[in-house]
Amino acid sequence: MKETVAIIWGFGWAAVAICLHIKHGLHTNSFIALLVFSLVGGLAISNYDIIKKWKGLGVEIETVRENIENIKTSAISDIRQEVNRQKETIDLLTQNANEVNEKLKKTIEMSSPPVLSLVDKSIKKTDSGYEATLKFKPSKIQPIGRIGFIVKLPESSPVKIIDISPKGPALTGQDSKKISNDAKEATLIYSLLGGNFPSLELKLSGPETIQIAGSHIPESKPIVVDVK
Repeated sequence: MKETVAIIWGFGWAAVAICLHIKHGLHTNSFIALLVFSLVGGLAISNYDIIKKWKGLGVEIETVRENIENIKTSAISDIRQEVNRQKETIDLLTQNANEVNEKLKKTIEMSSPPVLSLVDKSIKKTDSGYEATLKFKPSKIQPIGRIGFIVKLPESSPVKIIDISPKGPALTGQDSKKISNDAKEATLIYSLLGGNFPSLELKLSGPETIQIAGSHIPESKPIVVDVK
């Protein structure tokens, strides 16, 4: 049926074009245009199913686009979920690392020797100068055992160290005490007996500010004492 309609359409418009061209002198361009119109119209009618299919293809393309968009949305959602899972894993690893770091710090702190701080001092003037009794307290409760003190005077000071000795029960040896030749530095090493806090007695020829470091006092942070 569609082929018959296409033939009628094509030949009809072609006849009209020829008649107008011969009888009324239709311009050649217009004549050709009518012939083309008749031909295209006939082809369009005869191939209606194909054209309809092309229109359907447009719908299918739109469906494909929607499917692609859905796939893209799903992929982005999966990626975001994976990123969140990885972030949770990283947070957990960071937390574990922080906990391990804290445990390590506590272990180091527990294994390190206690640090001494000055808790009491008694200073009195004597016939030969000044005498200072210094008492120290450890930063944590644990046996201290052998302990060493290093006492220094300013190099430009005229004051000298006369003597240094432990105060209270202590175990000393032959080389427990040593005073430098210029008497500006003294070293005292002894073992603490009992549960007493470390103490030392220092005699100076005059008033002066001293610095104390040692086995349980960091040399970078010496204890400064005014013996005056």
